[in-house]
Amino acid sequence: MDRLVFFRLSFLALIFFFLFSCGWKPPSGNQNEDSVLKICFEAECMEKMLLTLIQNAHEKIELALYGFEGNPGLTEALIQAKKRKVNLEIVSDFDSEIQDGFQSLILEKMKNLPGEGIISLRFGNTNAIMHNKYMIVDSKWVLTGSTNWTDGIQTHFNHMILLKNPLLAKEYQKDFKKMFQEGLFSTDKDNDGVIPDWVIGTYQTGIYPVQVFFTPYKDFYPETFYDDPDTPAVDPIEITVQNAFSEILPLVSQAKKRIMIFAFSFTDRLLMETLFNLHQNQNIEIKIWLDQSQYQSNYNSAGRRIEKLKQAGIQIKITQKPDGLLHHKMIAIDDQVLIIGSLNFSNNAVTSNDENFLILKNASSLIDEFEKEAARIDEYSNDLVIRNEGESE
Repeated sequence: MDRLVFFRLSFLALIFFFLFSCGWKPPSGNQNEDSVLKICFEAECMEKMLLTLIQNAHEKIELALYGFEGNPGLTEALIQAKKRKVNLEIVSDFDSEIQDGFQSLILEKMKNLPGEGIISLRFGNTNAIMHNKYMIVDSKWVLTGSTNWTDGIQTHFNHMILLKNPLLAKEYQKDFKKMFQEGLFSTDKDNDGVIPDWVIGTYQTGIYPVQVFFTPYKDFYPETFYDDPDTPAVDPIEITVQNAFSEILPLVSQAKKRIMIFAFSFTDRLLMETLFNLHQNQNIEIKIWLDQSQYQSNYNSAGRRIEKLKQAGIQIKITQKPDGLLHHKMIAIDDQVLIIGSLNFSNNAVTSNDENFLILKNASSLIDEFEKEAARIDEYSNDLVIRNEGESE
């Protein structure tokens, strides 16, 4: 054997001996078989994903859902799951009990037939709203996003994301348990928001480190910071109180090129200040789409600040869909970081509502899908027109 070849083989053998002796193992070909990620925007995709997930449940469905009416197909799917001995645990908002989807499940619960699963429901958060839209199936599948199970699936601009990861499901179950088993809602839950990164799945061309957060935290911005028009402007980076925007604002502040936002409700002053400073000082390209109905209803508290962003050169479009809403809650940063979930960018969302949101990194292919969604939204959108002083709708 050639001496050079012999030494090379010996060197490689030593390297492998060292690695295996330290506990290293080569990655298996199926290491991501339990990591699945799928995102939907259109009604057919969402309903198919929901029905498939429910119909393939084997043991338990844990559902935290704000809106459930006008969708008998999903109601029937849950009832059929119960008949297959799947247990259904459901938590919703205090005022949502009257919705027809929940009423149908309450009636089914009363039958309590032997040999079937059990339906259990709890309604809470009397001070604000239980605004989540997530489902955990068999302790490994998680479905979340901005979509309620209403006829808005057909008419609103929404997103729904499905992930398969037992570790992620366990974090959602912790939040669910606080509400469903312990009856703790809003600030009584005392979420700390400290949750590690996990690589949870593959979508098109990459893997995504993902973080999940639940609101509210006990420490939050004082109400006066939002409501007092004489409060001086501040540097958001200097704000140290902990809440959902403590996680979001630093990521927004680190933008290098561009930011894209879809928002149903957009009233958070610190987020607006951050965007204003980024555009003015660093020339970051910023595009924002807002729902017309919420922009109008929140105009007195946030409209002038939004107009200030427009005057600074930030592109702002108002979306008015005749039969629906722009219901997304999404921020995309530099084609790399994606923030999505049930969390509106508002005071109530971070201080009193029960919410969840995901931060996904290395998410360029997912953001590409939101770019396509922007083209659909643009068909119903126009540039924001700044009102004259004292002008009403």
